[in-house]
Amino acid sequence: MPAHPPVSKTFKVKTHLATSVGCRPGGLGRFICVPISGSRRDFLLGLNAWLPNEMRRLKIKQQLSILGAQISNLSYDLASRLRVLVRFGRSG
Repeated sequence: MPAHPPVSKTFKVKTHLATSVGCRPGGLGRFICVPISGSRRDFLLGLNAWLPNEMRRLKIKQQLSILGAQISNLSYDLASRLRVLVRFGRSG
């Protein structure tokens, strides 16, 4: 098998730097992108602060509901304070 040399071709290309006409380059992009990225950042910070607190709040409400059901199942013959002490297993 004969080895073929790599094929390449050279082109002469003339280029020029295209500058913006009018306002500074990228000025409009910054004008639009900065407020959008700032509002996105604020949204994510708020979400990261709100979501864990909301999950804790829902868990606490569920636990309180369960405790309320357990306490309400105790006999009404017991005094209110005694029912709470019985619920938490403390001696009065």
